[in-house]
Amino acid sequence: MTIRFLPLGEAALTVELGKRISPAINARVHALHASLNAAPLPGVIESVPAYRSLTLYYDPLALSLDELQSQVKERFASLPSEADVAGQSHIIPVAYGGEFGPDLESVAEETSLSPEQVIAEHSRVVYRVYMVGFSPGFPYLGRTSAKLQVGRLATPRTRVPAGSVAIAGRQTGLYPSSTPGGWRLLGRTGWRFFDPMRLPPARLQPGDQVRFRPTSPDEINDSPEWGKPATPAPVDGRPVIEVLGGGLLTTVQDSGRYCFQSFGVPVAGTVDTAAMRAANLLVGNSTESAVLEITLAGPVLRFWNDALVAVTGADLALWVEWPDGKRWNLPGWLTIYVRRGSTLGLAGRKSGCRAYLAIAGGLAVPQVLGSASTCLAGSFGGHAGRKLERGDRLMVSESSLDVALRAGRSWPVSLQPRYSNRPEVRVLPGSQWGQFTRQAQAGFLAGEYTVQPASDRVGLRVKGPALQRKRATEIISSGVTAGSIQVPNDGQPIVLMADRQTAGGYAQIAVAISADLPLLAQLVPGDRVTFRRVTMGEAVAALHAQRAAETRWLR
Repeated sequence: MTIRFLPLGEAALTVELGKRISPAINARVHALHASLNAAPLPGVIESVPAYRSLTLYYDPLALSLDELQSQVKERFASLPSEADVAGQSHIIPVAYGGEFGPDLESVAEETSLSPEQVIAEHSRVVYRVYMVGFSPGFPYLGRTSAKLQVGRLATPRTRVPAGSVAIAGRQTGLYPSSTPGGWRLLGRTGWRFFDPMRLPPARLQPGDQVRFRPTSPDEINDSPEWGKPATPAPVDGRPVIEVLGGGLLTTVQDSGRYCFQSFGVPVAGTVDTAAMRAANLLVGNSTESAVLEITLAGPVLRFWNDALVAVTGADLALWVEWPDGKRWNLPGWLTIYVRRGSTLGLAGRKSGCRAYLAIAGGLAVPQVLGSASTCLAGSFGGHAGRKLERGDRLMVSESSLDVALRAGRSWPVSLQPRYSNRPEVRVLPGSQWGQFTRQAQAGFLAGEYTVQPASDRVGLRVKGPALQRKRATEIISSGVTAGSIQVPNDGQPIVLMADRQTAGGYAQIAVAISADLPLLAQLVPGDRVTFRRVTMGEAVAALHAQRAAETRWLR
């Protein structure tokens, strides 16, 4: 069995163990994944298995790409020659067609079958769960009947209903929650496939066997064995903040949720990590402490205790009003003493897209799957798994700082990200760079792309020179990372962001380097971006310089 290494930016590596989907190759993938979990390699944060590959996420400041590849080769050579993954059997009721399966008719027409024949072909196969990814609990099943081989949608849907049963290529899958997606929808089930309070949180596991049973919409309710989802345990802290207005999109985020991508759980966390880290350092927190991520406008917050805060990132017109009615318009990137009874708000966007509010001690919210981040796709984490609303109250952990004495510290402009509404973003070639035509490669690097309104925390959709591959073959789903630039069949790139899926089946032409992700995080519809290719060494050096700037400020 061959092994191939495909760098995914400077902080991830895809290890490909074969060229096709097969139970034998998939079993080897999971054997390598199990070995790396049992005895982790130093510097490796997480491993995420897919159909025929394993993607490793690592710290490039602690481990070089060459070192990682060498250690993975040694580990792979030590695996048994044969492996298998045994699982459970499931029969899942599905209501096909109609509002539940809007693509059934078009699939029938494309495959020269009747809708009834499509249903029969899809439900007669016993499928193997090859991987869990894309979104929390999403199982990738294979293989479908060759008669049902169809491509993904040219332009992905922005929302697919929870429980949807879909196909793409020779794969079929189930959407556990409402997420974007480009697969063809055949039907829907009432089963629940993900519970963040369970371990493991995904209902279907690699090696499980699945069969679909056609039924009516009235009979697709969930089976009783999973019961009702649990709620997270309360946390210690003191109530400090009352939300008078939630703003457009304000969520609790930290540095992200790792070690659960193999169950399809997005990393989430802040989109602009540089701004989050700076805000935390300004108020004396660890760089990974939970903060508020604020998009474009709002919120309005009342403080019931004295506090030290810092707001970084976008300029959203910060103001503070003290209990006596005095009001100040304040700059960002500054530690601010907020007196008990004061109100803080952000009047609206002046520049950028996302601001970050840190408070000394850090926001105290329940840890779900090891993180305080809000997972909007799964409706868990952060504050009740959603954006802030009027009437919410936020707890804050105790801080030993004298908040009044520490106020007034600032983060130098020279150390701030070089935000712009027309940034040049540095990239490394993606896993499928070589599959694009020379004209597409040149056009991608020479062209200018405009940010589209459908952009969000999942991905930045841009429009510019269309990018074509040499052959329009289906891509076997594999790992993605922050900054992965995928190209759907319409040729228009999507730059994956914090709430990205954990695996994707669109060609990745490039990956934005980690140091430049903050520039992408601050773009709004109508802004423009260009891309410049750099080397792996330059990408690692840029990240090192960013971290060194934080150290200089602390000193």
